[in-house]
Amino acid sequence: MADPVPLTASSPGDERPLLFISHRHADKEIADVIRTFVVERSGGRVEVFQSSEAAGATGPRSGLSLRSELIENLWRASVVVLVYTTDDHDWSYC
Repeated sequence: MADPVPLTASSPGDERPLLFISHRHADKEIADVIRTFVVERSGGRVEVFQSSEAAGATGPRSGLSLRSELIENLWRASVVVLVYTTDDHDWSYC
């Protein structure tokens, strides 16, 4: 039996499409549901970037600039999902 496909670990030459989930950290639980759904339904064929989830998604690497990591992954993204939950909060960073 073949080794399972890594669900979200990025590697050099990784050709999977990248889904970038942009959200406020207060909405992490919603982003988690989206990430889990995409990973499960795609069978690992879609990489997910979620800055608030280090264990189950590709996220910012420790010791590097968060801004640089976000920009790099936004450029690589095939799809960007913005979790927009309420209009009375500051969404400028998202």
